[in-house]
Amino acid sequence: MFKNIQRFSLNNQGHTLIELIVTLGIMAMVLTLCFGTIGFFNTMISKIDTTHPSESDLRFLHVFLQKQIESSDTLYLSGGELYVRDMETPTYFNHYKINSTSGLLYRYKSKEINGVLKDIGAGEKSQLTSSLSAFSLQPSLTNGQPDGNILLDVQFENDPNQTYEIIIYYPGNPENIKIQ
Repeated sequence: MFKNIQRFSLNNQGHTLIELIVTLGIMAMVLTLCFGTIGFFNTMISKIDTTHPSESDLRFLHVFLQKQIESSDTLYLSGGELYVRDMETPTYFNHYKINSTSGLLYRYKSKEINGVLKDIGAGEKSQLTSSLSAFSLQPSLTNGQPDGNILLDVQFENDPNQTYEIIIYYPGNPENIKIQ
């Protein structure tokens, strides 16, 4: 019996044509599945709506400004800009300006010196977000006096027909919103 097995293995000269065809067929099916899956994912990625990244940017901006406003004991309205106490350095106040050509929103730091807000100089400017076409942060006024609500208006470059209007409640006394 061992002679037959040994003789069979010695006479093995390679694979038969049928074995090669079956192997190539299996490989073709695996490659078809792989490329089909890649094609499917490419199609799904191209269908994802990337025209509205503004929702996450708006959420970030809203939460950031809300935290700053809520942690600020005093707000200043000076020269049409709202100054909010900085969370990281409480001796500084931040105000925000948009660069209309680049769409970047910058945070500027100021310091109160003898009741007057002055820029701190070097390091006063940092980028907060991008892709904006309009930005406004103003206190809501009733009879010319702040009523405790801060109005945030934002418009993104990729969605020029939509202006987001958000009311942020200032938890402090509205009398702490000082107009200069």
